[in-house]
Amino acid sequence: MEQPPKYARPEIERRWLVPATLAEKLVAGLPARLIEDRYIIGTRLRLRKVSGQITQFKLGKKYESSVFGLEQVVSVYLGEEEHKVLAPLPSHVASKRRYSVAGGSIDQYVTPRNGFFIFEVEFSTLAEAQAFEPPTFVGREVTGSPEFTGFSIASKA
Repeated sequence: MEQPPKYARPEIERRWLVPATLAEKLVAGLPARLIEDRYIIGTRLRLRKVSGQITQFKLGKKYESSVFGLEQVVSVYLGEEEHKVLAPLPSHVASKRRYSVAGGSIDQYVTPRNGFFIFEVEFSTLAEAQAFEPPTFVGREVTGSPEFTGFSIASKA
């Protein structure tokens, strides 16, 4: 396992599947951000474009952790021209709509069209994450499940 650099920051999150019919009702009429993630093949790098009221671009890398729900992350914010330079790199692509719901967010995957809705919440501490009681609308927890990482979902496109 690769060691994160000293300037990496912890990302503590938990994730759950949400039944599609219920998720569609929960997000109906809510504003969404469109997120396009490009997972650069042969690396752990993700090039992201977030479109909403403003558009943001960033390059990130997540480092594996043996602690449930915790990953170390490094992010660099980019300009649009920098994003355009990196976007042609060979990558697996996933896009999703992100809705703010119940103190977290629901991601609806658009590409690949797999019918997944995932509710996720980020936390400041591991203790907060462990103590969190998820809302009643969520289904199975998929935190740490390899098949529900963004890279895995994008790889199936």
